[in-house]
Amino acid sequence: MMYRQRDSVENPVKVMFYLSSKQNGRLTEFAKRAGVSRSAYIDWLLRSEQVNPDGRPARWAAEHPAEDNPQDALITEERAAA
Repeated sequence: MMYRQRDSVENPVKVMFYLSSKQNGRLTEFAKRAGVSRSAYIDWLLRSEQVNPDGRPARWAAEHPAEDNPQDALITEERAAA
């Protein structure tokens, strides 16, 4: 069963970014094993990601505490001041 039909994305936008060749291979393999295109797999990853109360991706936030990222520290300070 396909995740979505080809050409079914409403208002598609071409996204350009770089991955290491290793990660590119992983993306291709994961999508292949899921039976979907790379685009459909990335779409699923983004739609299934949970967010924390600050609106950050939950898995990212769990592995990257605010003190690791100056921008995130600002968010924490703003919440504390409120």
